[in-house]
Amino acid sequence: MIANKINLQNNLTIAHETESAIIQLQENQIFITHHNNIDIVLKHVGEESELILKLIQGNKKSMIVDIRNIKSIDREAREFYKKFLESYIVAVGIVVDSPISRMIGNIVIGFNRPENVSIKIFTTVQEAKKWTHNEFENYKLGN
Repeated sequence: MIANKINLQNNLTIAHETESAIIQLQENQIFITHHNNIDIVLKHVGEESELILKLIQGNKKSMIVDIRNIKSIDREAREFYKKFLESYIVAVGIVVDSPISRMIGNIVIGFNRPENVSIKIFTTVQEAKKWTHNEFENYKLGN
């Protein structure tokens, strides 16, 4: 796995970079920002999930995935992520760049929806952050 620790923004943020993305853990949220113009394949999601497991240390978290820069994500990668999300993630906010991308994303999610994981698509990171935070707090109250 290629993962380099990158500059910390503050004491509450831990950030690493893989071949496909920058992954940050900030309090109870994981932020994934994919690199420009990348085709996401199984190798990438394997590296990302391995790093995320190290960061979360067995504790469930919420996640924000910024996919505005990716070209595609193959079927094997989607299936792997679905299983990963079901085991370790409470809620996922997916950030896209247009209403068309949002519509396509909703269709793709409909066919690949993980069980017991809330998923919603947003056009801004701020909206996704607020929603995933609220979903995580609701999860904590229920457990």
